[in-house]
Amino acid sequence: MTLVCVVPCLYCDGRAILPRQSRLGKFQGLPNPTTASWPAMFLCRKCERTYLGLAGTIRPSDEQLPGPMSGHVPALWQIEFECERENCGEPHVLYSRWLEGDTAGRVEALAVSASSQVPCRDGHSVQIASTKEPEMWPY
Repeated sequence: MTLVCVVPCLYCDGRAILPRQSRLGKFQGLPNPTTASWPAMFLCRKCERTYLGLAGTIRPSDEQLPGPMSGHVPALWQIEFECERENCGEPHVLYSRWLEGDTAGRVEALAVSASSQVPCRDGHSVQIASTKEPEMWPY
């Protein structure tokens, strides 16, 4: 097993594994976000709810990662979209844990389904019908 950093879901025991290095920061066994991307919005793959991940909630875990630790093991999806509500267009990013057998289409469908849970500017909920192609970040 390898020491990884995770962001726990606020609603269940689900969690997202953070890559060792990404636009969210560097996480090499110790919680240490190095970017201004926090807080970040996550989509839990267990309960399919969105939650705000705070830098202070990152914790180390002895999580078993699938496959060899070659740096090519997928860890996290980044899903970008814009609110399609009239006169909005606010950009948003969701992060979601990679699960074995995942496809970009499956992750996009989950994001579209959960998007109404994401708050947008002016207090309305996000409305989307599609996303940009989800990007996979390796561990």
